[in-house]
Amino acid sequence: MMVHETIGKDRVKNPRYDVDFKFEEQKDKVIISLLDKNQSKKAKALDCGAGDGRFARKLKALGYDAYACDLDVEFYKAKEIPFKKADFNRSLPYPANTFDVVICREVIEHVENQWLLMR
Repeated sequence: MMVHETIGKDRVKNPRYDVDFKFEEQKDKVIISLLDKNQSKKAKALDCGAGDGRFARKLKALGYDAYACDLDVEFYKAKEIPFKKADFNRSLPYPANTFDVVICREVIEHVENQWLLMR
């Protein structure tokens, strides 16, 4: 079980990572603006490396058909969004061309084979 410790209004620390939510919100805005310019609101979107599901929830709230995957099943909290366990050093657990867009944030530096992840 993950234990979270609040270390400030905009920051949470847990054994997995230290999150600065103000910076995360800035990244979210950039990604969402790119999606809005290039995808329909009904686009089927996969959040790879979804963590607790925060960004997948945001996608769903904005009208995207959101899905999520991550290696850490226990950390994922967005039970209303379909989730699959995924090891990004292997193929994703979905058939090819399942999604209109795949978002992969803060993941590539954690995988052994980045080229496989990008395919």
